[in-house]
Amino acid sequence: MSENILEINNLKVQFNTYKGVVKAIDINNIEVHKGETVGLVGETGCGKSVTTEAILNIVPDPGEITDGEIIFEGENLLEKSKKEWREIRGNKIAKIFQNPMSNLNPVFKVKKQMIDILKVHRDISRKEAEQRALDMLEKVKLSNPKQVLNSYPHELSGGMRQRVMIAIALSSDPSLLIADEPTTALDVTIQAQILKLIDQLKEEIGTTVLFITHDLGVIAQIAERIAVMYAGRIVEIADAIEIYENPRHPYTKGLISSIPERSSEDEKLPVIEGTVPNLIDPPEGCRFYPRCKNRKDECTESNPLLYDTGGNHKVACFNIDGYPKEDFGDVE
Repeated sequence: MSENILEINNLKVQFNTYKGVVKAIDINNIEVHKGETVGLVGETGCGKSVTTEAILNIVPDPGEITDGEIIFEGENLLEKSKKEWREIRGNKIAKIFQNPMSNLNPVFKVKKQMIDILKVHRDISRKEAEQRALDMLEKVKLSNPKQVLNSYPHELSGGMRQRVMIAIALSSDPSLLIADEPTTALDVTIQAQILKLIDQLKEEIGTTVLFITHDLGVIAQIAERIAVMYAGRIVEIADAIEIYENPRHPYTKGLISSIPERSSEDEKLPVIEGTVPNLIDPPEGCRFYPRCKNRKDECTESNPLLYDTGGNHKVACFNIDGYPKEDFGDVE
């Protein structure tokens, strides 16, 4: 069994809005093994980014973590002090954001931004920080790193800005890298280059990657294991090949069947009927049951927990053969 670098248990995140309490995240259990790449996939609004914000303890107002634990390198992050968090964020746990233009300061050159970040996390001189910044820009394969270092963000292309963000995130050799849809705003060619780059640097630096995306095509290129998320809950976890070849949860099956393929023009693209539930008043029991064609009475009464079907494959569904009655979760 591989060592876990990250483990999330019974995590609940909610947002207190004027319309009511949004029950955004309800994760029973997810583990990330040291040195692997785990993909967290699901449609827009399912809670992927909020999960990463919870890991970094930066859930924006009016959100709050109301329960659970996030174990990182054997310690519960939710028990850390503000001082301890300053040593963790950007240092032991780093994040690549979806839109680099929104996360690079437009009024400062890349050099100043990289040096300032390095000096926060490392006890080094300004000259050493500048050399480290230059080295990292070379690692992310920017053709003229000195020119990039002395450029403003708006002078760089989208792909170059994302490479700068990767260089910043990896400059402190983090144990865990969270990549939050880092290729969404890029064209297909640049997207493939960024995926290859993240994979290469992961091996070179020896970090672990949690890769967030809504694109099953993207995650197939980089992840060893995939966790599928629906309405704030993990519904299936398995090795990447297993997820594509043998999806077990009806939501996962719907996602995979809706991937466009070469076919005749008059063949309709399969869709998952219905809509995502309102998380202010989510369905009792399984949150997918209103859209599930195979639902049964138990689905409305209890929340199915992840059940190990063998072969490193876990599914949260009462319709799985052998699902034990005693493992039924409580209705919320």
